[in-house]
Amino acid sequence: MTNAFSMIWRCGVVVMASALWASGTLATDERAIQFPDVPGFRTVVVDLHTHSVFSDGLVWP
Repeated sequence: MTNAFSMIWRCGVVVMASALWASGTLATDERAIQFPDVPGFRTVVVDLHTHSVFSDGLVWP
C-alpha cells in the first residue's frame, strides 16, 4: 500500500512539474495588466472584494 501511494504521489509531482514547465508561468512571475484611460476620464484600478463569515464555505445557523 505504501509503495502504491508513493508511486501515485511521484506521478502527481511529475505531472504538476511538467504542466508548470510547459505553460512557462509560475506563481512568482509578475505580469502587468494595462488599463488605458478613456479620453476625458481617469481609469482607477482597485480590488473591491470583501470577505464575510461565509467566505470559507462553512454554513452555520
